[in-house]
Amino acid sequence: MDIDGERKIDLGGIKKRWVRNYILAIVVFIVVIEMIFVFTFKNYNYDLIQQNLDNRAKITANFYENYLDDDKSNIYVLAPKIMKDYNYDKYAELQILDLNGNIISSSSGFQIEKKLNTDDFIEAREGLITSRVGKSIVNSEKVMVIASPIRINNGQILGVLRYITSLESLDNYINSGILLSVVIFALIIVLLFILSLVFARSILNPIKEINDVSNEMAKGQLNLSIKKQYDDEIGQLAETINYMAREIKKGQDLKNEFISSISHELRTPLTSIKGWGETILVDDFEDKKVSRKGLEIIIRESTRLSKMVEELLDFSKLESNRLILNKEETDLNHEIIDIINLFKPRALKEKIDLTYGINGERSNLLLDRNRFRQIIINLLDNGVKFTGEDKKIHLDVTYKKGKVIITVSDNGIGIPEDHLDKIKEKFYKFDNKKSGSGIGLAICDEIIKMHGGSMTINSKLNVGTNIIVELPTI
Repeated sequence: MDIDGERKIDLGGIKKRWVRNYILAIVVFIVVIEMIFVFTFKNYNYDLIQQNLDNRAKITANFYENYLDDDKSNIYVLAPKIMKDYNYDKYAELQILDLNGNIISSSSGFQIEKKLNTDDFIEAREGLITSRVGKSIVNSEKVMVIASPIRINNGQILGVLRYITSLESLDNYINSGILLSVVIFALIIVLLFILSLVFARSILNPIKEINDVSNEMAKGQLNLSIKKQYDDEIGQLAETINYMAREIKKGQDLKNEFISSISHELRTPLTSIKGWGETILVDDFEDKKVSRKGLEIIIRESTRLSKMVEELLDFSKLESNRLILNKEETDLNHEIIDIINLFKPRALKEKIDLTYGINGERSNLLLDRNRFRQIIINLLDNGVKFTGEDKKIHLDVTYKKGKVIITVSDNGIGIPEDHLDKIKEKFYKFDNKKSGSGIGLAICDEIIKMHGGSMTINSKLNVGTNIIVELPTI
């Protein structure tokens, strides 16, 4: 949402979506877990009861199958003995039935006249141990039944054993467990909901602060900063925005300083050109010495203006990645000697002791000759500006394996140590009294990098400066 040019983030919407989606996912997960728990819990307890009754039925059936003879093959004779041997269990009722479904005896004491024709009885009469869950024929309560055939040792089936247990108490126990699990899961959902709100707030509050401060920064309030609340990605984002604001402010300060400096630099030669132009015009060329001096100043100041304009154009091309190098194989020694010869008249005029030396086995380089000349002349020009009373500038070329090291040294005023790491920055001038735009070294550094090289500046205050350029050889 954009209101009055200000970017707004709907943090409330993010919070709602976060909580809604988070809780929905948790609820679905818990419902699935609850269903699995209910199914597993119920089946586990039912299986436990069934296994218990099944074991009882097997043990009883196997005992009488192994120890009964043919002369005792009467279920009505056997039933009292089985019932006598049965350890009374209030949780399980034992019934003994003949093959017609008549209940001969029951541990419950109830006499049931009705014949049974249930599935478990029919399958047990056919020789299978079977179970079922259903309604009791006495009171219709939910029960589990295990039915097993009673055999003698020749395999003849005399009757059927039925173990019956009520499931009402077990179902109540299972329902209580399910209810408890539902309550626990509901509490978990509530707790997770609260935690999700806290978590959402811990994320969205810093984001809101970042958004608010960023909007103020966008309006130009670059002195503001975002408080880092957490040492995480959001904290890193806050630090990044603070760093960005500091860099923008720094850039603005440099830009303003540059505008002020360049305005002054432009005003000085323009004033000289205008003043001497008017002087020559008024003098009407009668005094040739004055006219010549004025024309020399006009030419010199025009040259300064031209250089500043060229630097600004180069800077613009570098900033927009439009500066293209035309590299070709170059004899570096020839270029150095040519530049020295070109610069000597100025050195003589400025009373500067300009020397040079070339060491090592010569190697050619891939260079943009015009840009290379621009670099060396700029470095020599800086040496002229900042050299001391005993004016000395030395250019040294040393060839090493795979590279050439070009060093321009002067015995000038030097650069303060706290300015060395900034001296190559755009628009930076540590001495505003000196002429120049403050982008010469920055342009040189970028062009050297485009050649695959590097530039290092070493300096001591009131001792001198060494500018070292390293370039790869062919």
